[in-house]
Amino acid sequence: MEMFKNMRDLQKIGRDMEAQMGSPADRMSTAQERMANMQQTLANQTAAANAAAAQGLLDGTAVRCTTLR
Repeated sequence: MEMFKNMRDLQKIGRDMEAQMGSPADRMSTAQERMANMQQTLANQTAAANAAAAQGLLDGTAVRCTTLR
């Protein structure tokens, strides 16, 4: 009997949490906004790394590596 009581408690906690989370549309738009921000951050980091690598190749401080196949 105790197991069923605990399951009811868990279901109630789950419903309470879901009620506090907001609508799925709001959560999705927030998640998409965060993803777009992260993609922009990664693009900026990639651009900075590429610029640093290009500068290193120009001034001789970096060496281009090729893989053997």
